[in-house]
This record gives sequence, C-alpha cells and structure tokens, in this order.
Amino acid sequence: MERLFGLDIGDKRIGIAISDDLGMLASPLTTLQSKGWGPDVRALQTLAAANGVQTMICGMPYTPSGQVGTQAKKTYAFGAQLEAAGFYVIYWDESFTSFEAESIVRRREKIDQTAAAIILQRYLDETRRNPWHE
Repeated sequence: MERLFGLDIGDKRIGIAISDDLGMLASPLTTLQSKGWGPDVRALQTLAAANGVQTMICGMPYTPSGQVGTQAKKTYAFGAQLEAAGFYVIYWDESFTSFEAESIVRRREKIDQTAAAIILQRYLDETRRNPWHE
C-alpha cells in the first residue's frame, strides 16, 4: 500500500504525519514552519519524494456548526496548490484534533505533527472499516 501524509495545516505551521507501509498506523513526522504556499509545497514535495508519498490527507477545520469557515477555505486553497503540484488530496474532518494532541504532548513543536497523526489515523481507521468511503 502507498504511504500517506496527514497534514494539519495552520497559518504558522504545518504538522506532518506519515502512515506505515500497510496503511494501519499513523506516526508524527515533522512540523514545517510555514513560509508561504510556494515554499511550503516545495518542502512537502521534498519530504514526499523521500518517503514515497503521493497522497495528502488534509485536515479540514470545519466550524463547530459543521460549516466551511475562513480557515477551511484556506485549507482548500492550499490543497489546490498541492493538487497543482501533482499530489492527490483528500480532505478529512479534523474536529478536536489539536485539543486531543495537546492532551498527549506538551511541547508546542510536537502538537501540530501529533494532530496530523490523529487526522491520518482517523482516516486510516475509517477507510479500513469502510473501504468505499473517501
């Protein structure tokens, strides 16, 4: 199975997680300090090439009422940049992942990549239970 990246996309940082070769387990990988869409996409291209990744699971920050708010629009726009760079992008609900990550780790630089791992793990678990779901 192809390895996947999970992304927790923020204005200042992008948390990155990676799946194992079997698509069973997500692990935190790194956190990028955002330098703008162009440099961020190029950094992801380098990481993806080194890890054999073509698919990005982007955490979608819906509002508490389930609507597409400002941050979700930014995520869609960044996802479009990833698609233009040749990646396959899947958007996945990231509700409460940062809160959950903060309860797991205390170091700020680890929270974003841990949130990305939670997003990716939720995706892996759901697609394993419902393989037609995407």
